[in-house]
Amino acid sequence: MMILALFLVPSMLWFAFMEMRLLHPDRFLRSIVAFGIIGHSIVTLQIARGHLTSLKPVVLGGSVIIGLLGAFAFLKNLAAQDFEGYVALISAALVLQTLMSFLAIPAATQRARG
Repeated sequence: MMILALFLVPSMLWFAFMEMRLLHPDRFLRSIVAFGIIGHSIVTLQIARGHLTSLKPVVLGGSVIIGLLGAFAFLKNLAAQDFEGYVALISAALVLQTLMSFLAIPAATQRARG
């Protein structure tokens, strides 16, 4: 999980910066989503370490949304005329983070209880 967060946090910062720099349509919404993913990554790590366990249901719900977003972006990128490697890499990492969250968070909360 730590490796994914170390990849996703700077990737999302870069993505938000590039959206603003390149003046893409919907850049504000995309930047807000990127910062939401950053926050989610940080909170997920804290829960996996046994902290903030009261946020577990919220984070797992957010994980589902982020995983679906990643899967959608990955599939849309595969079907696109101009394949973007960075989109494939980031979207695959989002799906992987979702899967890891569903494995790590329940185990961490059990360790914190017992």
